[in-house]
Amino acid sequence: MWKCAVCSVFVAVTLRLLIAHIYMKHSQNPGFMCRCNVDGCPRIYTKWNSYYRHVHRELAQLLDQHDNHNVEQENNDLNADDIINYDLSTDAVADGPEINENDDVVEENRQNTVQKQRVLKYIMNLKEMHKIRETCAEFIAIQTNAIVKQHMETLKGKLFGLLQSLNIIHTDLEFIDELLEEELPFDGLITAYQRNKFIRSSFRVVEAEVISVGQAPHISRRMGKHQMQREDITFSYIPMIQSIQQFLQNEQISDCVFQKPLFSPLGFMCDLVNGTIFKHHDLFVEKNNALRIVLYYDDLEICNPLSKQAGTHKIGVFYYLLATLPISYRSRLPAIRILSIIKRNVLDRIKTDLDSLSHGVEMNINGRNQIVKGAAIAFVGDTLASHEFCGFKIGVGFSFQKCRECECTYDDMQTKFHERFFTARY
Repeated sequence: MWKCAVCSVFVAVTLRLLIAHIYMKHSQNPGFMCRCNVDGCPRIYTKWNSYYRHVHRELAQLLDQHDNHNVEQENNDLNADDIINYDLSTDAVADGPEINENDDVVEENRQNTVQKQRVLKYIMNLKEMHKIRETCAEFIAIQTNAIVKQHMETLKGKLFGLLQSLNIIHTDLEFIDELLEEELPFDGLITAYQRNKFIRSSFRVVEAEVISVGQAPHISRRMGKHQMQREDITFSYIPMIQSIQQFLQNEQISDCVFQKPLFSPLGFMCDLVNGTIFKHHDLFVEKNNALRIVLYYDDLEICNPLSKQAGTHKIGVFYYLLATLPISYRSRLPAIRILSIIKRNVLDRIKTDLDSLSHGVEMNINGRNQIVKGAAIAFVGDTLASHEFCGFKIGVGFSFQKCRECECTYDDMQTKFHERFFTARY
Protein backbone atom coordinates (compact mmCIF):
# COMPACT_ATOMS: atom_id res chain seq x y z
CA MET A 1 0.00 0.00 0.00
CA TRP A 2 1.08 3.54 -0.74
CA LYS A 3 1.03 6.11 2.04
CA CYS A 4 1.30 9.85 1.43
CA ALA A 5 4.67 11.20 2.57
CA VAL A 6 3.30 14.74 2.91
CA CYS A 7 0.27 14.37 5.21
CA SER A 8 1.09 10.84 6.50
CA VAL A 9 -2.65 10.10 6.63
CA PHE A 10 -3.86 9.22 3.12
CA VAL A 11 -3.28 5.65 1.91
CA ALA A 12 -3.75 4.67 -1.75
CA VAL A 13 -4.10 1.35 -3.54
CA THR A 14 -1.79 2.31 -6.42
CA LEU A 15 0.99 4.81 -6.88
CA ARG A 16 -1.05 6.57 -9.57
CA LEU A 17 -3.82 7.31 -7.06
CA LEU A 18 -1.23 8.54 -4.58
CA ILE A 19 0.18 10.94 -7.18
CA ALA A 20 -3.33 12.23 -7.90
CA HIS A 21 -3.89 12.82 -4.17
CA ILE A 22 -0.63 14.74 -3.78
CA TYR A 23 -1.49 16.89 -6.80
CA MET A 24 -5.02 17.75 -5.62
CA LYS A 25 -4.28 18.24 -1.91
CA HIS A 26 -0.67 19.38 -1.57
CA SER A 27 0.86 20.61 -4.85
CA GLN A 28 -0.47 24.18 -4.48
CA ASN A 29 0.59 24.55 -0.85
CA PRO A 30 3.19 27.24 -0.10
CA GLY A 31 6.42 25.55 0.96
CA PHE A 32 5.50 22.29 -0.80
CA MET A 33 8.07 19.54 -0.06
CA CYS A 34 7.75 15.85 -0.82
CA ARG A 35 10.17 12.98 -0.18
CA CYS A 36 10.01 10.13 -2.69
CA ASN A 37 10.82 7.24 -0.28
CA VAL A 38 9.84 4.60 -2.86
CA ASP A 39 12.12 1.61 -2.14
CA GLY A 40 14.31 3.88 -0.03
CA CYS A 41 14.70 6.68 -2.62
CA PRO A 42 16.14 9.67 -0.66
CA ARG A 43 15.23 12.44 -3.13
CA ILE A 44 13.30 15.47 -1.88
CA TYR A 45 11.31 17.74 -4.19
CA THR A 46 10.02 21.25 -3.60
CA LYS A 47 8.29 21.58 -6.99
CA TRP A 48 5.39 19.43 -8.12
CA ASN A 49 6.55 19.26 -11.76
CA SER A 50 9.94 17.89 -10.74
CA TYR A 51 8.36 15.26 -8.51
CA TYR A 52 5.89 14.26 -11.24
CA ARG A 53 8.68 13.86 -13.85
CA HIS A 54 10.76 11.78 -11.42
CA VAL A 55 7.89 9.36 -10.77
CA HIS A 56 7.04 8.92 -14.47
CA ARG A 57 10.67 8.47 -15.48
CA GLU A 58 12.04 6.28 -12.69
CA LEU A 59 8.93 4.56 -11.32
CA ALA A 60 6.65 4.21 -14.36
CA GLN A 61 6.51 0.42 -13.94
CA LEU A 62 5.06 0.84 -10.44
CA LEU A 63 2.27 3.31 -11.23
CA ASP A 64 -0.55 0.75 -11.54
CA GLN A 65 0.83 -1.96 -9.26
CA HIS A 66 -0.82 -2.49 -5.89
CA ASP A 67 1.91 -4.56 -4.29
CA ASN A 68 3.18 -3.89 -0.80
CA HIS A 69 5.61 -1.19 -1.85
CA ASN A 70 6.57 1.14 0.91
CA VAL A 71 6.44 4.90 0.40
CA GLU A 72 6.55 5.83 4.05
CA GLN A 73 8.53 3.35 6.11
CA GLU A 74 5.61 2.88 8.51
CA ASN A 75 2.16 1.23 8.35
CA ASN A 76 3.10 -0.98 5.37
CA ASP A 77 0.97 -3.92 6.47
CA LEU A 78 -2.46 -2.45 5.64
CA ASN A 79 -4.82 -4.45 3.40
CA ALA A 80 -7.73 -3.39 1.27
CA ASP A 81 -10.26 -3.66 4.10
CA ASP A 82 -8.04 -1.45 6.26
CA ILE A 83 -8.08 1.22 3.56
CA ILE A 84 -11.85 1.14 3.15
CA ASN A 85 -12.50 1.31 6.90
CA TYR A 86 -9.74 3.85 7.48
CA ASP A 87 -10.74 6.18 10.29
CA LEU A 88 -8.73 9.15 11.52
CA SER A 89 -9.66 8.33 15.11
CA THR A 90 -8.16 4.83 15.03
CA ASP A 91 -4.76 3.73 16.21
CA ALA A 92 -3.47 3.78 12.62
CA VAL A 93 -2.89 7.50 12.97
CA ALA A 94 -1.69 7.21 16.54
CA ASP A 95 1.09 4.89 15.44
CA GLY A 96 2.30 7.47 12.92
CA PRO A 97 3.60 10.99 13.58
CA GLU A 98 1.61 13.08 16.03
CA ILE A 99 -0.96 15.28 14.32
CA ASN A 100 -2.31 18.46 15.86
CA GLU A 101 -5.97 18.67 14.81
CA ASN A 102 -6.12 22.41 15.46
CA ASP A 103 -3.13 23.00 13.18
CA ASP A 104 -4.82 20.91 10.49
CA VAL A 105 -7.99 22.96 10.75
CA VAL A 106 -6.05 26.23 10.58
CA GLU A 107 -4.03 25.02 7.57
CA GLU A 108 -7.18 23.84 5.80
CA ASN A 109 -8.92 27.17 6.41
CA ARG A 110 -5.87 29.02 5.12
CA GLN A 111 -5.79 26.91 1.96
CA ASN A 112 -9.50 27.53 1.39
CA THR A 113 -8.96 31.27 1.84
CA VAL A 114 -6.05 31.30 -0.64
CA GLN A 115 -8.14 29.35 -3.16
CA LYS A 116 -11.04 31.79 -2.79
CA GLN A 117 -8.69 34.72 -3.22
CA ARG A 118 -7.55 33.27 -6.55
CA VAL A 119 -11.14 32.82 -7.69
CA LEU A 120 -11.99 36.36 -6.55
CA LYS A 121 -9.01 37.76 -8.45
CA TYR A 122 -10.10 35.87 -11.56
CA ILE A 123 -13.64 37.23 -11.60
CA MET A 124 -12.55 40.79 -10.69
CA ASN A 125 -10.02 40.79 -13.55
CA LEU A 126 -12.73 39.46 -15.82
CA LYS A 127 -15.00 42.38 -14.96
CA GLU A 128 -12.24 44.99 -15.13
CA MET A 129 -10.42 43.90 -18.28
CA HIS A 130 -13.40 42.81 -20.38
CA LYS A 131 -15.95 45.29 -19.01
CA ILE A 132 -18.64 42.68 -18.39
CA ARG A 133 -21.76 43.39 -16.37
CA GLU A 134 -22.51 41.92 -12.96
CA THR A 135 -25.23 39.64 -14.37
CA CYS A 136 -22.73 38.24 -16.87
CA ALA A 137 -20.17 37.63 -14.11
CA GLU A 138 -22.75 35.75 -12.04
CA PHE A 139 -23.72 33.65 -15.07
CA ILE A 140 -20.06 32.68 -15.66
CA ALA A 141 -19.65 31.71 -12.00
CA ILE A 142 -22.79 29.54 -11.97
CA GLN A 143 -21.93 27.77 -15.22
CA THR A 144 -18.33 27.16 -14.12
CA ASN A 145 -19.58 25.55 -10.91
CA ALA A 146 -21.88 23.31 -12.94
CA ILE A 147 -19.03 22.20 -15.24
CA VAL A 148 -16.71 21.44 -12.31
CA LYS A 149 -19.44 19.49 -10.51
CA GLN A 150 -20.16 17.41 -13.62
CA HIS A 151 -16.44 16.71 -14.05
CA MET A 152 -16.14 15.55 -10.42
CA GLU A 153 -19.10 13.19 -10.88
CA THR A 154 -17.43 11.72 -13.97
CA LEU A 155 -14.15 11.29 -12.09
CA LYS A 156 -15.99 9.62 -9.21
CA GLY A 157 -17.57 7.11 -11.61
CA LYS A 158 -14.19 6.29 -13.16
CA LEU A 159 -12.66 5.76 -9.72
CA PHE A 160 -15.45 3.37 -8.72
CA GLY A 161 -14.87 1.44 -11.93
CA LEU A 162 -11.12 1.22 -11.26
CA LEU A 163 -11.66 -0.14 -7.73
CA GLN A 164 -14.10 -2.75 -9.01
CA SER A 165 -11.63 -3.83 -11.71
CA LEU A 166 -9.10 -4.44 -8.92
CA ASN A 167 -11.65 -6.66 -7.15
CA ILE A 168 -12.02 -4.16 -4.33
CA ILE A 169 -15.72 -4.43 -3.62
CA HIS A 170 -17.22 -3.16 -0.42
CA THR A 171 -20.65 -2.01 0.54
CA ASP A 172 -19.29 1.14 2.15
CA LEU A 173 -17.27 3.31 -0.21
CA GLU A 174 -18.06 6.60 1.46
CA PHE A 175 -14.38 7.47 1.71
CA ILE A 176 -14.39 8.14 -2.05
CA ASP A 177 -17.27 10.58 -1.66
CA GLU A 178 -15.40 12.32 1.15
CA LEU A 179 -12.23 12.44 -0.95
CA LEU A 180 -13.98 14.06 -3.91
CA GLU A 181 -16.41 16.16 -1.91
CA GLU A 182 -14.67 19.45 -2.57
CA GLU A 183 -16.23 22.89 -2.42
CA LEU A 184 -16.98 24.25 -5.87
CA PRO A 185 -14.70 27.13 -6.98
CA PHE A 186 -17.32 29.90 -6.90
CA ASP A 187 -19.26 28.75 -3.84
CA GLY A 188 -19.80 31.83 -1.69
CA LEU A 189 -18.47 34.18 -4.40
CA ILE A 190 -21.25 34.17 -7.01
CA THR A 191 -23.03 37.44 -6.23
CA ALA A 192 -21.53 40.88 -5.66
CA TYR A 193 -22.79 40.82 -2.06
CA GLN A 194 -20.97 37.55 -1.35
CA ARG A 195 -17.74 38.82 -2.89
CA ASN A 196 -17.86 42.07 -0.92
CA LYS A 197 -18.51 40.11 2.27
CA PHE A 198 -15.50 37.87 1.61
CA ILE A 199 -13.29 40.89 0.86
CA ARG A 200 -14.25 42.54 4.16
CA SER A 201 -13.59 39.36 6.13
CA SER A 202 -10.30 38.36 4.43
CA PHE A 203 -8.54 41.66 3.72
CA ARG A 204 -7.72 44.74 5.76
CA VAL A 205 -10.38 46.90 4.20
CA VAL A 206 -10.57 50.55 5.29
CA GLU A 207 -14.21 51.56 5.02
CA ALA A 208 -14.99 55.03 3.71
CA GLU A 209 -16.75 57.49 6.01
CA VAL A 210 -19.73 59.46 4.73
CA ILE A 211 -19.43 62.90 6.34
CA SER A 212 -22.23 65.45 6.27
CA VAL A 213 -21.27 69.09 5.77
CA GLY A 214 -24.73 70.63 5.84
CA GLN A 215 -27.98 70.86 3.93
CA ALA A 216 -29.09 72.62 0.76
CA PRO A 217 -32.54 73.34 -0.71
CA HIS A 218 -33.66 70.95 -3.41
CA ILE A 219 -36.72 71.27 -5.66
CA SER A 220 -38.42 68.00 -6.58
CA ARG A 221 -41.52 67.35 -8.63
CA ARG A 222 -44.13 65.02 -7.22
CA MET A 223 -47.63 64.42 -8.65
CA GLY A 224 -47.28 67.43 -10.95
CA LYS A 225 -46.32 69.81 -8.14
CA HIS A 226 -42.98 71.31 -7.27
CA GLN A 227 -41.91 70.82 -3.67
CA MET A 228 -39.04 72.37 -1.78
CA GLN A 229 -37.02 69.84 0.21
CA ARG A 230 -33.77 69.79 2.13
CA GLU A 231 -30.97 67.64 0.77
CA ASP A 232 -27.97 66.51 2.82
CA ILE A 233 -24.59 67.45 1.38
CA THR A 234 -22.06 64.70 2.09
CA PHE A 235 -18.66 63.56 0.92
CA SER A 236 -16.78 60.27 1.20
CA TYR A 237 -13.56 60.20 3.17
CA ILE A 238 -11.16 57.31 3.70
CA PRO A 239 -9.48 57.86 7.11
CA MET A 240 -5.87 58.73 6.46
CA ILE A 241 -4.52 57.15 9.65
CA GLN A 242 -6.22 53.77 9.06
CA SER A 243 -5.19 53.87 5.40
CA ILE A 244 -1.53 54.47 6.30
CA GLN A 245 -1.66 51.70 8.91
CA GLN A 246 -3.06 49.29 6.32
CA PHE A 247 -0.37 50.34 3.82
CA LEU A 248 2.42 49.71 6.33
CA GLN A 249 1.36 46.13 7.12
CA ASN A 250 3.64 45.01 4.30
CA GLU A 251 7.05 44.53 5.94
CA GLN A 252 9.02 45.54 2.85
CA ILE A 253 7.01 48.76 2.51
CA SER A 254 7.35 49.61 6.20
CA ASP A 255 11.12 49.05 6.04
CA CYS A 256 11.35 51.45 3.08
CA VAL A 257 9.10 54.05 4.71
CA PHE A 258 10.87 54.23 8.07
CA GLN A 259 14.43 54.27 6.81
CA LYS A 260 16.47 57.42 7.30
CA PRO A 261 16.32 59.95 4.45
CA LEU A 262 19.18 60.01 1.96
CA PHE A 263 20.59 63.50 1.48
CA SER A 264 22.21 64.16 -1.87
CA PRO A 265 25.88 65.21 -1.78
CA LEU A 266 27.31 68.52 -2.93
CA GLY A 267 24.04 70.37 -2.37
CA PHE A 268 22.16 68.89 -5.33
CA MET A 269 18.39 69.10 -4.85
CA CYS A 270 16.97 65.78 -6.04
CA ASP A 271 14.40 65.12 -3.32
CA LEU A 272 12.11 66.93 -0.86
CA VAL A 273 14.56 66.30 1.98
CA ASN A 274 16.99 68.71 0.35
CA GLY A 275 14.53 71.60 0.49
CA THR A 276 14.23 74.30 3.14
CA ILE A 277 10.80 73.16 4.34
CA PHE A 278 12.14 69.79 5.45
CA LYS A 279 15.24 71.32 7.05
CA HIS A 280 13.29 73.91 9.06
CA HIS A 281 10.08 72.00 9.88
CA ASP A 282 9.86 71.35 13.62
CA LEU A 283 8.62 67.77 13.26
CA PHE A 284 11.21 66.72 10.67
CA VAL A 285 14.02 68.36 12.65
CA GLU A 286 12.97 66.36 15.71
CA LYS A 287 12.38 63.07 13.83
CA ASN A 288 13.79 63.00 10.33
CA ASN A 289 12.13 59.65 9.45
CA ALA A 290 8.62 60.95 10.18
CA LEU A 291 6.11 60.40 7.42
CA ARG A 292 6.34 63.00 4.66
CA ILE A 293 2.90 63.27 3.08
CA VAL A 294 2.22 64.76 -0.33
CA LEU A 295 -1.40 65.73 -1.07
CA TYR A 296 -2.82 65.92 -4.58
CA TYR A 297 -6.15 67.39 -5.59
CA ASP A 298 -7.89 67.74 -8.92
CA ASP A 299 -11.39 68.02 -10.34
CA LEU A 300 -12.97 65.20 -12.29
CA GLU A 301 -15.80 65.64 -14.78
CA ILE A 302 -17.89 62.46 -14.83
CA CYS A 303 -20.20 63.62 -17.66
CA ASN A 304 -19.59 65.01 -21.14
CA PRO A 305 -17.25 67.99 -20.59
CA LEU A 306 -18.40 69.64 -23.87
CA SER A 307 -22.13 69.72 -23.09
CA LYS A 308 -23.99 72.69 -21.65
CA GLN A 309 -24.34 70.79 -18.36
CA ALA A 310 -20.56 70.59 -17.91
CA GLY A 311 -19.58 71.33 -14.35
CA THR A 312 -22.91 70.32 -12.83
CA HIS A 313 -21.67 66.89 -11.76
CA LYS A 314 -17.99 67.72 -11.36
CA ILE A 315 -16.38 66.13 -8.31
CA GLY A 316 -13.08 66.73 -6.55
CA VAL A 317 -10.71 63.91 -5.65
CA PHE A 318 -7.95 63.99 -3.03
CA TYR A 319 -5.02 61.60 -3.15
CA TYR A 320 -2.04 61.23 -0.88
CA LEU A 321 1.44 59.81 -1.29
CA LEU A 322 4.12 58.91 1.25
CA ALA A 323 7.24 60.73 0.10
CA THR A 324 9.28 58.56 2.49
CA LEU A 325 9.12 55.81 -0.16
CA PRO A 326 12.10 55.54 -2.50
CA ILE A 327 11.83 57.89 -5.48
CA SER A 328 11.52 55.00 -7.95
CA TYR A 329 8.24 53.84 -6.33
CA ARG A 330 6.46 57.15 -5.75
CA SER A 331 4.96 57.52 -9.22
CA ARG A 332 3.49 54.01 -9.31
CA LEU A 333 -0.27 53.68 -9.00
CA PRO A 334 -0.26 51.31 -5.95
CA ALA A 335 1.68 53.97 -4.02
CA ILE A 336 -0.83 56.75 -4.81
CA ARG A 337 -3.79 56.21 -2.48
CA ILE A 338 -7.19 57.82 -2.64
CA LEU A 339 -8.20 59.96 0.31
CA SER A 340 -11.51 61.67 -0.40
CA ILE A 341 -14.17 62.23 -3.06
CA ILE A 342 -16.09 65.46 -2.67
CA LYS A 343 -18.38 67.84 -4.51
CA ARG A 344 -16.92 70.85 -2.76
CA ASN A 345 -13.65 71.60 -1.05
CA VAL A 346 -14.02 70.36 2.54
CA LEU A 347 -10.72 70.13 4.39
CA ASP A 348 -11.70 69.87 8.07
CA ARG A 349 -11.57 66.04 8.14
CA ILE A 350 -8.17 65.94 6.42
CA LYS A 351 -6.86 68.61 8.77
CA THR A 352 -7.97 66.51 11.78
CA ASP A 353 -5.92 63.50 10.65
CA LEU A 354 -2.89 65.67 9.85
CA ASP A 355 -3.08 67.24 13.33
CA SER A 356 -3.20 63.77 14.91
CA LEU A 357 -0.19 62.62 12.87
CA SER A 358 1.80 65.70 13.86
CA HIS A 359 1.39 64.78 17.55
CA GLY A 360 1.94 61.05 16.96
CA VAL A 361 -0.46 58.16 16.43
CA GLU A 362 -0.05 54.67 17.86
CA MET A 363 -0.27 52.09 15.06
CA ASN A 364 -0.08 48.30 15.10
CA ILE A 365 2.34 47.44 12.30
CA ASN A 366 3.04 43.73 11.79
CA GLY A 367 2.07 42.97 15.38
CA ARG A 368 4.19 45.74 16.93
CA ASN A 369 2.75 48.91 18.45
CA GLN A 370 4.73 52.03 17.63
CA ILE A 371 4.20 55.77 17.55
CA VAL A 372 4.09 57.16 14.01
CA LYS A 373 4.38 60.86 13.25
CA GLY A 374 3.97 62.70 9.97
CA ALA A 375 3.08 65.97 8.29
CA ALA A 376 2.11 67.29 4.87
CA ILE A 377 5.27 68.48 3.16
CA ALA A 378 3.83 69.37 -0.28
CA PHE A 379 0.59 69.89 -2.15
CA VAL A 380 0.31 69.07 -5.85
CA GLY A 381 -2.41 70.32 -8.19
CA ASP A 382 -3.18 72.54 -11.13
CA THR A 383 -3.78 76.29 -10.79
CA LEU A 384 -7.49 76.02 -10.02
CA ALA A 385 -6.98 73.24 -7.45
CA SER A 386 -4.09 75.03 -5.75
CA HIS A 387 -6.00 78.31 -5.54
CA GLU A 388 -9.03 76.60 -4.03
CA PHE A 389 -6.90 74.57 -1.59
CA CYS A 390 -5.03 77.65 -0.37
CA GLY A 391 -8.08 79.92 -0.22
CA PHE A 392 -7.31 82.16 -3.22
CA LYS A 393 -9.73 83.18 -5.94
CA ILE A 394 -10.46 80.06 -8.02
CA GLY A 395 -10.88 81.61 -11.45
CA VAL A 396 -7.75 83.48 -12.54
CA GLY A 397 -9.04 84.93 -15.82
CA PHE A 398 -10.01 88.29 -14.30
CA SER A 399 -7.71 88.25 -11.29
CA PHE A 400 -5.45 91.21 -10.62
CA GLN A 401 -2.62 88.97 -9.40
CA LYS A 402 -2.87 85.69 -11.28
CA CYS A 403 0.12 83.72 -9.99
CA ARG A 404 -0.11 81.61 -6.83
CA GLU A 405 3.68 81.77 -6.33
CA CYS A 406 4.25 85.52 -6.52
CA GLU A 407 2.43 88.85 -6.52
CA CYS A 408 2.92 89.75 -10.17
CA THR A 409 0.21 91.56 -12.14
CA TYR A 410 -0.97 90.79 -15.65
CA ASP A 411 1.10 93.65 -17.15
CA ASP A 412 4.25 92.50 -15.35
CA MET A 413 3.75 88.96 -16.67
CA GLN A 414 3.95 90.29 -20.24
CA THR A 415 7.22 92.20 -19.83
CA LYS A 416 9.22 90.56 -17.02
CA PHE A 417 10.44 87.00 -17.23
CA HIS A 418 12.87 86.45 -14.35
CA GLU A 419 12.22 85.54 -10.73
CA ARG A 420 14.19 88.47 -9.34
CA PHE A 421 11.61 90.94 -10.68
CA PHE A 422 8.78 89.56 -8.55
CA THR A 423 7.92 89.27 -4.85
CA ALA A 424 7.16 85.75 -3.69
CA ARG A 425 3.99 84.95 -1.69
CA TYR A 426 4.58 83.79 1.89
